Amino acid sequence: MKKSNYIILLTLLITRVAYSQNSVSPFSNYGIGLVEKPTNVNQKILGGIGNAYIPISGVNLSNPAFGGYLKETYFDLGLTSYSQRIREGNVEATNRSAGFSHVQLFFPIQKDKWGFGFGLSPYSRVGFLSRTTQTTNDFTSSNLAFASGGINTFNLSLSRKLKVDSLSTLSLGLQGNFMFGNIQKTKSITFNQANAFSYLNEQSSFSKGSGIKFGLMADRKLSDLATLGVGFTYSSSINLKTEVSEIGTSYQTSFVNTIDTISFANSSLESTIPTEIGLGISLKLGEVFTFYMDYNSQNWKNFSYTKTSETYSNQTEIGVGGQILLKRKKDGLADPFRLSVGAKQKQHYIQISGSDLVSQSATLGFGIPISSKVKYNRSKSMITFGTEIGSFTNGAIDAQYSELFYNLYAGFTLSPALSNKWFRKRKYD
Repeated sequence: MKKSNYIILLTLLITRVAYSQNSVSPFSNYGIGLVEKPTNVNQKILGGIGNAYIPISGVNLSNPAFGGYLKETYFDLGLTSYSQRIREGNVEATNRSAGFSHVQLFFPIQKDKWGFGFGLSPYSRVGFLSRTTQTTNDFTSSNLAFASGGINTFNLSLSRKLKVDSLSTLSLGLQGNFMFGNIQKTKSITFNQANAFSYLNEQSSFSKGSGIKFGLMADRKLSDLATLGVGFTYSSSINLKTEVSEIGTSYQTSFVNTIDTISFANSSLESTIPTEIGLGISLKLGEVFTFYMDYNSQNWKNFSYTKTSETYSNQTEIGVGGQILLKRKKDGLADPFRLSVGAKQKQHYIQISGSDLVSQSATLGFGIPISSKVKYNRSKSMITFGTEIGSFTNGAIDAQYSELFYNLYAGFTLSPALSNKWFRKRKYD
């Protein structure tokens, strides 16, 4: 694929990803939604790791220092299908949604030394829909609560790898993050009586901000069969500026028949997304198996958003994963098949009735290489599929409410063949 075609495709997909946030969890209605660590599909099926992740081919969205290890150009795209089974009392419901999860382009400025990347991924997701019916004193009302949107992150990263000695390397990376996104929330109370006035409240919040992320990666060969890797990331705090528009109207029968505007307000708010620290280790055993472990922490206790009375806490995430290379061609022209398993536990920044929201999940997936059999013209492209099964728990509501989630992932890592490498000068016309 020509470089111009990559740029055109990337631009179109960035626009699509910016409007593809999907979540159908009631918990996403709190704060700025469910906050996500930037990962691609290969990382998700390894338990969401990334701080010390150096793949044999492909990309890492979590640590900007990764680019120093690049030998090829990579275009990475992810798709996700979300499913939730929600139980409240004796009532059960299943919700589904799907969309793009990220789009990213990485390329080596100088092979195995300098790397550059840019792309778009979600920082938070909001998606919630609730319909209830209530009867009081012969009045029946239908209550609707709806929320959608989220905050995206557009990133630019630059990294440099250094050779420490014959057994060790060190890579440093710096990333600029530019956040933007819209969150819309709607509430309505509709009465079935002919003379009763119903009520509709609509709130739209557009947020933007910017910050930086520093990354470090190092690896050392311990023996002929073992290589140890470590990773560190630090994300600065972000001053999030939010413009809020809220309107309340009364109506009869349907939203179309508006009677009067009861309230209207515009306001400007500022919030601070806290700093985040991430640590990671990896242990590669021979050419077959690699183990990964990540830890991330972010203190949201002082966060506030749109003048709500919600409370927040420290967000921590622990992920572990293992990857096995199933098959490798002796001619070295194709990457191996990959089988990945992982697990993750996350204490979210959201609190409900003073109790922390926690999620646990297990992941499984595999990667299929797409390589040319023509020597000196191979590609590092790969298709990855995976699944994640987990649940949310909260001590304040576990007796009345439960939520299981089941996510399906599909990732496409595209790399041009050697004959199409960027920044390579032609020796002959």
